[in-house]
Amino acid sequence: HGFVTAVALHSADPVVRVRDLTLVIDALLARNAAGGDLLAGSIDPARIGIAGVSAGAAAALGAAGGIEASGVPADPRIKAMVVYEPGLHYSLDDASRIAIPYLIMGGSQSHFGLAIPALFAATVQALPRIYVLNPSATHLSYVTGMCEEIDQTREAALEADPALPEP
Repeated sequence: HGFVTAVALHSADPVVRVRDLTLVIDALLARNAAGGDLLAGSIDPARIGIAGVSAGAAAALGAAGGIEASGVPADPRIKAMVVYEPGLHYSLDDASRIAIPYLIMGGSQSHFGLAIPALFAATVQALPRIYVLNPSATHLSYVTGMCEEIDQTREAALEADPALPEP
């Protein structure tokens, strides 16, 4: 349906995470250009997006804005971004250089989500930019592996009080 997706494994070092994202883009574009490769011709180099949750979201922000103190430039190939509950690994000055459209989501039940308004305020060059506050979300609400836990919690709540409205 038009998307090639890659998942980067995390280094323990936040700066290495950002550098790794650039390497992943390099590798995918090399495969895109290689005749006979499974990905040959499947990636539009002018339409690269990036996304992440928590530390991955922080890395996406670092790749989009660069990390000046570490000599890591913004990757100009990244054209859009979606981040959820980004970790606080880089400066707001770095984030202020983000100039691509992005969506950021966070909850009011974690310190990561509560830090988003300051980050959002720093990224005035990014247009459009959309901030979605999920009032009941916690930091782990955006982890896809949480579905079973969410369902169990819902069932336990309904057993405890059958009059609760279905969420």
